[in-house]
Amino acid sequence: MYEEITVDKYLQDKDIREIAIVTTDRCEARCAHCLMESSPDRTERLSVKQITDYIDYFSAKEELQLVCFTGGESTLLGDDLLEAIAYCSEHDIPTRLVTNAT
Repeated sequence: MYEEITVDKYLQDKDIREIAIVTTDRCEARCAHCLMESSPDRTERLSVKQITDYIDYFSAKEELQLVCFTGGESTLLGDDLLEAIAYCSEHDIPTRLVTNAT
């Protein structure tokens, strides 16, 4: 059912109501203080299918009250990010976007 979804064993039995999805490790900035070690050289990213699988996985366990999209720089996903936000909207799940606005 879920395409390459990995959930930490610790989280599997927890009631999770808010999730943060790291959509990509790519970022236009090279901040020395970045805890994610994001940079323009990083290419890792989630597909829309992977993102919606995470949302489905956690919302099946408990009603999600928030999905936060973060990264890297999530806006670099372009239409894929908009599709993921629309998916949340269709399921009445509020969203938040963390961006450095570059």
